[in-house]
Amino acid sequence: NEEAFQTLDRVLALCHEYDVRVIIPFIASQSFKGWKGVDEFAALHGKERGAFWTDEAVKEQFRHYLNYIVNRRNTVSGILYKDDPAILAWQFGNEFDSYAPDRGLRSSDWEGPITEWSKQMAAYLKQIDPKHLIMEAGGNKEALIADPNIDVISIHLYEYWNRLGGQPTELGPIAKKAVQSTKGRKPLMIDE
Repeated sequence: NEEAFQTLDRVLALCHEYDVRVIIPFIASQSFKGWKGVDEFAALHGKERGAFWTDEAVKEQFRHYLNYIVNRRNTVSGILYKDDPAILAWQFGNEFDSYAPDRGLRSSDWEGPITEWSKQMAAYLKQIDPKHLIMEAGGNKEALIADPNIDVISIHLYEYWNRLGGQPTELGPIAKKAVQSTKGRKPLMIDE
């Protein structure tokens, strides 16, 4: 969608003017009305739900998508995205850990494929854009922390969603545990 990209071009150009850095996510794990995610990406290529993480042809199309974005020339500034210091980091997506539970699937069945996908895409992205940080979006945190191509670990903490999922609702201890697990190893961003 060239119109959407031109809007992003303007945002990135303004980042230079206001000394702001942005984190750009590539895709959502969720499927919202009017906002498409990983299942729709797979469907565009004639594949079923879940194929985004495992199908080699879909992964190749996603690599093509990554290549297109990082090699895009900003129509306002003339800077290639991969050379633009306004971009602090690329994030693979939004809340990949919610992929399985959002669909009534077992998280343990999907953690491995999501982690492996993330590691593969991080290696590719670091190859075509070594200048920017790469932030993971979900999977096995220990494996992602150990991966040399992933620079930043992130978590989202929500009391509401934890309550609905039967998880602890005291977010402070969860945040402290996350900090301890990454301390001295990788930066942690508690975002949203």
